[in-house]
Amino acid sequence: MNYWTIKVFSRDGNTRITDKWLKDLPLGAQVEIDRRLRYLQTLKLWGRPYSAKRKGLKNDIHEVIINWKRDKYRPLGFFYPEHGEFILLVGAQEKDWKLVPITADDIAGDRRKLVLRDRNYAIKYFKDV
Repeated sequence: MNYWTIKVFSRDGNTRITDKWLKDLPLGAQVEIDRRLRYLQTLKLWGRPYSAKRKGLKNDIHEVIINWKRDKYRPLGFFYPEHGEFILLVGAQEKDWKLVPITADDIAGDRRKLVLRDRNYAIKYFKDV
């Protein structure tokens, strides 16, 4: 049973913003990210070690925590509980305790506002669900 539908930000209603980010990652990392998201959608409550609220942010942005080999991937998103959705907003990687891109938090906050105004900015992450 899935408690959450994983969605992703899309400007055009078709292209997932995570597509380019994922394509540039090693195949093993792509598989691990998808595996983690499939697992998280089955959990009623999310938390460490799989996710965490970003500190100091006023707009409820959360990071999904994926460690693969020596790399730390941190896609950012937010919960839309009224619709049972977690919406990915930007793909990021943690290096030296900082996110890359460095503007990931700002991007996530701006995209969250767009989704809250118009849910058409969010499309399903998994195409088979």
